[in-house]
Amino acid sequence: MMNQTTSKIGVKTKLSYAVGQMADSASFNLYYCFFLYFLTDFAGMNPALAGMISLIAILWDAVTDPIIGYISDNLKSKYGRRRPMILAGAIPYGISVFLLFNNIDLGGNAQFFYFLAVALLFWTSFTTYDIPFFSLGAELSEDFNERTSLRAWSSVFMYLASMLATALPPILLSKLQGSGYSSDFAWNFIGVLFMAITILAGLVCWNFTRGKEDKIDWSEVKDKAKMNFFTNYISAFKLKPVKWLLLSVFSVALIAAVVSNSSMYMMNHVLGFSAEKQSLSFIIYTIVNLGWIPVVNILSQKVDKKYAYAIALGVSAATALIVVIMGYDMYTRLVSNYAIYIVFLTISSFGTCAFWTLYFAMMYDLCEVDEFVNGTRKEGTLSALTSFFQKLGAASASWLTGMLLAKGGYDAALAVQTIEAKHMIFNIFNLVPLIGIVIGILAILKYPMTKKRFYALLKALKLKRAGKEYSTDGFKELL
Repeated sequence: MMNQTTSKIGVKTKLSYAVGQMADSASFNLYYCFFLYFLTDFAGMNPALAGMISLIAILWDAVTDPIIGYISDNLKSKYGRRRPMILAGAIPYGISVFLLFNNIDLGGNAQFFYFLAVALLFWTSFTTYDIPFFSLGAELSEDFNERTSLRAWSSVFMYLASMLATALPPILLSKLQGSGYSSDFAWNFIGVLFMAITILAGLVCWNFTRGKEDKIDWSEVKDKAKMNFFTNYISAFKLKPVKWLLLSVFSVALIAAVVSNSSMYMMNHVLGFSAEKQSLSFIIYTIVNLGWIPVVNILSQKVDKKYAYAIALGVSAATALIVVIMGYDMYTRLVSNYAIYIVFLTISSFGTCAFWTLYFAMMYDLCEVDEFVNGTRKEGTLSALTSFFQKLGAASASWLTGMLLAKGGYDAALAVQTIEAKHMIFNIFNLVPLIGIVIGILAILKYPMTKKRFYALLKALKLKRAGKEYSTDGFKELL
């Protein structure tokens, strides 16, 4: 059916694939950190309505994930299943990020529906790029550790993209407005910049991974009982390891998005950071995460991916618990010393670094479980399922953040927020993540995949592919 490589991935391939992560992550992080803030504080939209736009758009995106995954798995193009869709998604994805940050003076319902329509375009094109991109990663190697290495390389570029998306906007807004330009012009400039980054990085990945996809013999596939759309996803979801991974992904993605959504409110209204200090915080956050990546990579090879993931999340949970126990007054007094704030930031970022580095690497390992149980490889389907739950968590976070801000009495027109609003922002930033992290840890500890079981499965799968006798000893827990 296909020629799946088990060899090491070359440096050029890892690098070009990792650059593609910048296209995935730059505009993605810009959206989560600034779109809600842009709508409330610059476009003048009610926080609940702004949160509703993100909820609808990201839920729509989650719905399109399975469709794109199915199309990607079954695309019969002479150029492959993944790269044509990567190209088709990258260009509109870049254009839509520019349109997102245009404060067109429409007013009332027209403003709401404009931003909703553009957000729907943004997330549809994102999915068209994102699902085939991650599916391609699973095809580059069957090796347990090489897949982790590939995700580690990708994580480096993910955090570089994150640094650009989080650190640049505050400083650009401050500098451009200080030079006499309007805030609308500043946001347009930011939109053009990230449009260029997204499209160029996507084209690099598309061009330099040429020839690296699996070769599918579709005549052989036709002889098999092909699954329809719904059976395709039901069969994948029934796999024992899938459910626990998806629950953990949903929980941790929710808290990661809550932190991103609320970070500007926290730094502006609770901590009172200047634009320069906000940008510095995001830069330090990125540098810290780049430092954590090799730690996560080494730890995952020593104790397995799921335990490395759980340990890192446990460190973040402990940090959040300490902050919650301190309470608003003690915490704000303590982190008035910026160095102490950075200490908290450094320790708490360990968990999110492990999440973004490892959860897709763990998903890749499920492709062999799926092939063993169901007889077909569905990288696109599994990527789409994982992405669906990640985005479902993110959509829930956007809605939850907007609703809690409104409930706390947040008013963008006020230069100084009420104490009730500040306390609500503090709880959104700290208490909500603590709850989500605990759920994520408990779920991943139930996830049965380990390195030992994976290689036992792979040995049996190779025998099964060759039509030889095989045993399920050593990996029955996966079935």
